[in-house]
Amino acid sequence: RPTDRRLGAAEFMARRAEKAGIPTTVTFQVTDRCNYDCVHCYETHGTAPELTLEEIDRILGEIAAMNVLFVTLTGGEFFTRRDADDILRSARRHGFAVKLLTTGHFIDERRADLIRDLGAIQVDMSFYSAHAEVHEAVTQIPGSWGRTIHAARLLIERGVIVLLKSPVMSVNAATLGDIAKL
Repeated sequence: RPTDRRLGAAEFMARRAEKAGIPTTVTFQVTDRCNYDCVHCYETHGTAPELTLEEIDRILGEIAAMNVLFVTLTGGEFFTRRDADDILRSARRHGFAVKLLTTGHFIDERRADLIRDLGAIQVDMSFYSAHAEVHEAVTQIPGSWGRTIHAARLLIERGVIVLLKSPVMSVNAATLGDIAKL
């Protein structure tokens, strides 16, 4: 149709998938555990049972068989799982375009290399302020601001797209403009 030619590729694919009854993206929460205790968080942090790596791999295979294109891996904090790197490898082995949601706390040089090498299309990080004291008032973890900034820089240096996500709260509303400057 003429109107379809004016759509961007992602929107065009999403409309075609919708007509066919196929999801284009799946968000897969693999844990509710988190090493932070953010003031706004609704997670129960470790009370829910977790799927095994084998179960996750099977589910990813089932999702891939439905022709889903994108998978977003999240938690709590995705990287609190000891097998997080293997879950990433499984998602790529199944052919997904992978996006991650994380605090960045557990991203070091080695893991940044892995994320790049596996071709993650984007890493979204929870980031509450350009000011460490405000960010850490939300996470309630000293040093969390520096770890998130460090992880973002490691990924950006490797060409990975990073999106800093900041929900507006009374504790950070006055400092949100500073994030763009940072």
